Amino acid sequence: MIIATAGHVDHGKTKLIEVITGVNSDRLPEEKNRGMSIDLGFAYHDLGNGVILNFIDVPGHERFINNLLSGFSSIDLGLLVIAADDGPMPQTEEHLSILQLLQVKNCIIVLSKIDKVDQKKLDNVGCLIKKMMGKTIFSNAQIFHISNKTRQGIDSFVNHLKVIALNYRYKEVKGNFRLSVDRRFLVKGAGIVITGTVVSGKVTVGEELIHSKSGESLKIRAIHSQSRKSKTGIQGHRCSLNITGQKITLDEISRGDWILSKNVFFVTNRLDAVLSILKDEKKKFKHWTAIHLYLGSGNVTGRIAILGSFSINPGEKKIVQLVLDKPIHAVFEDKFVIRDISSSRTIGGGHILDPFAKKNSNANFRSFRSERLKLISPNSSKTALNNLLLHYIGGVGQKNFLMSRNLTISEFEKIIEPLDIITELYNNHKWLILKTNWIRLQKIILDKLLKKNQQLSGQGMDIKTILKAFKLNVPNFVIQNILNESLKSEKIKKFKNLFYHPHHFSTYINNMSWWVDLEKKFLKYGFQPPKISEISLEIGIDLKALEPILNKALSFGYLVKINRSRYILTIFFKDIGCIFEEIFNRENVQKINVQMFSQHTKISRNLSIEILEYFDEIGFTKRLDEGRVILKPFKDLKFFNTKI
Repeated sequence: MIIATAGHVDHGKTKLIEVITGVNSDRLPEEKNRGMSIDLGFAYHDLGNGVILNFIDVPGHERFINNLLSGFSSIDLGLLVIAADDGPMPQTEEHLSILQLLQVKNCIIVLSKIDKVDQKKLDNVGCLIKKMMGKTIFSNAQIFHISNKTRQGIDSFVNHLKVIALNYRYKEVKGNFRLSVDRRFLVKGAGIVITGTVVSGKVTVGEELIHSKSGESLKIRAIHSQSRKSKTGIQGHRCSLNITGQKITLDEISRGDWILSKNVFFVTNRLDAVLSILKDEKKKFKHWTAIHLYLGSGNVTGRIAILGSFSINPGEKKIVQLVLDKPIHAVFEDKFVIRDISSSRTIGGGHILDPFAKKNSNANFRSFRSERLKLISPNSSKTALNNLLLHYIGGVGQKNFLMSRNLTISEFEKIIEPLDIITELYNNHKWLILKTNWIRLQKIILDKLLKKNQQLSGQGMDIKTILKAFKLNVPNFVIQNILNESLKSEKIKKFKNLFYHPHHFSTYINNMSWWVDLEKKFLKYGFQPPKISEISLEIGIDLKALEPILNKALSFGYLVKINRSRYILTIFFKDIGCIFEEIFNRENVQKINVQMFSQHTKISRNLSIEILEYFDEIGFTKRLDEGRVILKPFKDLKFFNTKI
């Protein structure tokens, strides 16, 4: 069990721990000289039966409150120490506020130095404490009267801690390994050692992890857990990790860095969160206020973007976005505290909703984000995932969901087991869609395809047109996969690069059955197709009967109509346009005449004239005297053919 002592400076926190454990947690020479805790101190008390009390001695002086916050990042019980001769002080109340903001569930009041006051003073201080605590979630917290000097009340207090520890319902070890670094140092003969509380998961000797700030890999050489050598470090335990890595040095590691499993390694500078402002704040908390954010063992400056409004009243709770000056690591439900930009006053705190926040560019987007955040806000990952899958017909990405909630693969498999999910692959990552939504999407696409086929007189649609037409807020690859599956099951048809509803496909095939032979002729002639009347005679189809086939081919983009009597395959026409550009650029000429064009393309003079005139018509070129100049790049042209 991890216990954090809190309270005003010189109220006896460190001495209390020493009396209980026999360890002076003031480890720094400066602390011993000044008689006050500057940094976090740690001590352990073995109760037997595998139960160990982990004491974190939190500094009380306001100047060292940033160190205090790192001590509150992952605790089971808060001990609020109040000296009987002083009573509650400003830092007492601030520590109490922080305990609440970080959602610490259990708190005990220790009224110390009772040997220094009479009963009347003791009763008055007791009344003040009860009044202060009555305004908090700890109104029923027990108060123990002790003296570190005489040991009065110590045994009774320790027995109470023992009962709590033995009956405490510890959180199940879940998630991937995460540890927030609160100390780092060198040990002769061992190398780099870092310490911190394991926030989630477990780690074993020999395991490879990642340093959050550098992204470099490191390996665990040895572990001390609960002040004992161990093969593992698990969630809720204080641990020292002896680490090694080719590119890791002591100087690169700082307090607040994270040591992470590769499965949850990411950093971000935008976090969507729930923020509560303290009731005793004097004025509204405004949008884009500069703040200090304290999360885990670290802190970083940034600003608060308030979603849906531009202020938060004292005592109010709202969804916000934390926009940070430096990237940090955080996952869903991580607790944080904010202080003013000078770090002199605690303003509020809350918990993370989404570590993969998007920039809130406008009011509509903020509304969209707020809706999504409501979907993912439940503590249950199963409920959150179900909300997302029901709401987003196009599905959700598995990777980001796993990392944002810090779920292992085995934990995730239990969540999705009862759900009927279709799994797609996108950029080698899994994408999850409810089967019912997949079927619904398939029907929507088929219905839209039918409608578009009708609007276009039976004309098919290529993939780009489909993606543009179906404004479904669904990833393109999902629509493509549905089309591919529908093709396999013959729910839709495809000819060349065009998709058809089956209802229109047979009509299309009947109209285009002659196109196969006609296309072969155009392929045969390449850059120099004869007049359409000659092709008509060659394939034995009357010109009038050929007209609907040509019109279809034009509408589908297979052919380009140069003039009333001349057609050319689109693929060849594009090649000819590119050749014209190459001549113009390579030869470094002012203009290109018919002779020059004909020589380079091997196209007859008469057909060259026809093609060049069509270039003028579609705005690709302009005639100047006996030559032509380029008006715009060929790839930017949008040319259209009229029906014959």
